[in-house]
Amino acid sequence: MSEVSSDNWLEANQRYLTVALAEVRFALENQAARSDGKTGEAKSRTEVEAEVKRAAETMPAPPTLEVLTATFGLSAFERAILLLCAGMELDARIAGLCAAVQGDPQRAFPTFSLALAALPQPHWSAIN
Repeated sequence: MSEVSSDNWLEANQRYLTVALAEVRFALENQAARSDGKTGEAKSRTEVEAEVKRAAETMPAPPTLEVLTATFGLSAFERAILLLCAGMELDARIAGLCAAVQGDPQRAFPTFSLALAALPQPHWSAIN
């Protein structure tokens, strides 16, 4: 990759990671709303997924997250868990959403139980 295309890839990769984190944040927000007895979503899941797909299509090379997902054979749920854990450091809103979903301000961190409840396509085999 040339220096220009490398810079473009780095920017595009950052945008992709930001959109992928928004997908996890969306799932947490919806679970928190369900926990509070609220209904409705700000966006539909398909809209959020379309944003991730558009971000990937603009990449000059595959995003790091997708290379990692393919290399380790991660399921969509396992990928979402990875994003949830990384999101704690990359998105200040994630901790508060974890606490809201778990109904306890002292539990402002991800747990496997939270992931099973909030993330799409959950499965117990992710702990194997």
